[in-house]
Amino acid sequence: MSAEVIETPKRMRIVIRGAVQGVGFRPFIYRLANDLRLSGWVKNSSNGVAIEIEGEKERLERFLLRIEPEKPPRSSIQGLEYSYLDPVGYTAFEILASDQSGAKMALVLPDIATCPDCLTEIFDPDNRRYLYPFTNCTNCGPRYTIITALPYDRPDTTMSGFTMCKKCRAEYDNPDNRRFHAQPNACPDCGPHLELWDAEGKIISKHHEALLGAVDVICGGRIVAVKGIGGFHLNELSSPLLGVAWDGAGYGLDGTIWGGEFFRVTEGGFERAAYFRPFRLPGGEKAIKEPRRAALAALYEIFGDSLLDRRDIEPIDSFSGAELKVLINMLEKSINSPYTTSAGRLFDVVSSIIGIRQATHFEGQAAMELEFLLDPNQTTELYRFEFEKAESAIIVDWRPMILDLLDDLKSGVPVARISAKFHNTMSEIIVAIAQLANEKKVALSGGCFQNKYLTERTIVHLIKAGFQLYWHQRIPPNDGGISLGQAVAVIDLKNRAR
Repeated sequence: MSAEVIETPKRMRIVIRGAVQGVGFRPFIYRLANDLRLSGWVKNSSNGVAIEIEGEKERLERFLLRIEPEKPPRSSIQGLEYSYLDPVGYTAFEILASDQSGAKMALVLPDIATCPDCLTEIFDPDNRRYLYPFTNCTNCGPRYTIITALPYDRPDTTMSGFTMCKKCRAEYDNPDNRRFHAQPNACPDCGPHLELWDAEGKIISKHHEALLGAVDVICGGRIVAVKGIGGFHLNELSSPLLGVAWDGAGYGLDGTIWGGEFFRVTEGGFERAAYFRPFRLPGGEKAIKEPRRAALAALYEIFGDSLLDRRDIEPIDSFSGAELKVLINMLEKSINSPYTTSAGRLFDVVSSIIGIRQATHFEGQAAMELEFLLDPNQTTELYRFEFEKAESAIIVDWRPMILDLLDDLKSGVPVARISAKFHNTMSEIIVAIAQLANEKKVALSGGCFQNKYLTERTIVHLIKAGFQLYWHQRIPPNDGGISLGQAVAVIDLKNRAR
């Protein structure tokens, strides 16, 4: 006679990190748990999603194995940790209120383009969301632009002021609906609506008529400022303006490597208003991967052949005597040493000189480490810089800045303070050129403006100086935005040719 073995339920705790908020992850976990007849809960946390489930061990293991292959298409899992605990007797599976405690580390996706299902509803005359522009679900709609705090929940978004109607609430609470726990869920009866205002703030039209009116205004050649529930956008930016293009490398019209440019943009095109004093990159692309080479070239512009004796400077000391002679010979004879005006390479130069990074493993590493080193409250001091007048442009001479920086190093000034002073100086250069260019509008673009401190300080100081400022908010300022810029330029050229 054999006795039947009854398995004791197990409890599993799971923590998932990555892009798992605002993508329908909690509803997915809810449905998966119910499909496997497991009890427990799921909730958003400050660093991702937390789960506790109870049931037979074999079902728990199946649950765990199905998460990655069946996760929502917009989600991305960067880390998953689990542990077994004693059961507590959960009787159902539910979505709990979010946990606000802990460091805010969760990833939030950018806004997601309207999905096919929502588009079908928008253009269906019999649907209650017919022509409603704010239609969304767990697969699409606003995310990053509406969030005010983590975790991602409606009360911590700019949708908090819109109470869902009964129909929307029913969708939100229905596990079988694609709007189950869709935080921006709304409809014409309970959500935001469009209004077209004139320059004085007077309402001209509302709802779909406002959209049609805005189209007419744009087609008439005027500008429409679009204020969404996430802020103002201008999606047209009219000239004239001063464009600041700071990046690592770009092929210039004069055959040199650009990357530290100020462009005066007009209706008919653009002209170079200012740029950094050029210096060479010995070894070409190799100098991009070895900041010490860029530093050597920049220092050679200052010290010439006497640089061979400056072993007190870290990038110089990192080369052997034979290497130094070869590199300086390349600079003297212009052998595989193209000129550059790149602001990004100046970040590399400073990173190398103060001993942070002599060789990199990925693009922008030296500049990133230089930024991370600084304390934003360290100092408001600047280094010196000078302007030279060329034929049709201003040349920004960075050599006084490097000399002052070397003096700071010699005097024992902490490198965090030196980094802050360098960043302050680069920001001030932009303000000074903007004042000399005398253009009211200034646009910032290029990979250098992924630097949070540089960008924010420059924005604040330009606005204080009375400039009208434009910077990247949805399109990345680095190479990720180049293709879009090229497309816009081609469209503009075609329109002018008509």
